[in-house]
Amino acid sequence: MNQDVKSALFEEGLLSYIDALGAFKALYQEVWSRSTQSIEANLDSLEGSLRRSVSRDSIRPYVYPDGTQLNSWDGSSTWVAAKLTVPGLCQVYAGISWWGEHGSSPEPRVIVDFAFDNRQVFANLSQAVRDLTGGTVKIGTYKELFIAEAIGRTDTGCFAERLDGIFKEWIDILGKVPPETYSPAQQ
Repeated sequence: MNQDVKSALFEEGLLSYIDALGAFKALYQEVWSRSTQSIEANLDSLEGSLRRSVSRDSIRPYVYPDGTQLNSWDGSSTWVAAKLTVPGLCQVYAGISWWGEHGSSPEPRVIVDFAFDNRQVFANLSQAVRDLTGGTVKIGTYKELFIAEAIGRTDTGCFAERLDGIFKEWIDILGKVPPETYSPAQQ
């Protein structure tokens, strides 16, 4: 980044920092609240599909990048979500993520993402889910399986409904997965 660009961004930051933080806070609070509500509303069904017990107390906010990650952030993706820990299996992220495909500008998407703790369980589920869905579920970078839908400025009123719809789709898919798929020993 050349010095003129850095200077222009610094000047813009000085002028808009408070407004930008206020907008981020409002977005964060809305996404966190609705994402948490969606996880809680679908938790019993999700537990049944995953064949695991999960505590409502394990729901936490998730923001990427957070303040400690800004220096290494490349600007290609970001998250505002609720994170549910499923002990011994995965983290479930529900909210909004921005990313670009094939070098395009990042765009917001409503997303439910499962990041698995065990590579073999991830491989087992990837195959089982691929066989069941024919491509609805995408494979992410870090042992992740996700379903995401683009969301635009005019769609913000239906964010919670779309998130619930994705959860219900996941619950249906995971309910069809054979129980042994969640075992690291299965090949």
